[in-house]
Amino acid sequence: MIQQVMSVLEGWSSPDSRPTEGSGKVSEALKSVGAITLFVEDLPAARSFYERVFGRTAAFEDDSSAAFKFDNTLINLVDTPGRRARSSRR
Repeated sequence: MIQQVMSVLEGWSSPDSRPTEGSGKVSEALKSVGAITLFVEDLPAARSFYERVFGRTAAFEDDSSAAFKFDNTLINLVDTPGRRARSSRR
């Protein structure tokens, strides 16, 4: 799968050369996304945003991440190590 994605991305030299839906160039694997990981500096604030704006509760959470399920896509929020390091120095 990674090789398939890399071969598609290598052909994108400019925005005009990127494949579009219906052009026959988009790989089946790229037509859906199962998970997206976002690295956040303030996990509690990001988690609160998803709960408040989308009306969701975390499907999974621990001290450094929270995951929200949207139909067939999982949004995974991961706390960046830099924030934890900065917080511990205060």
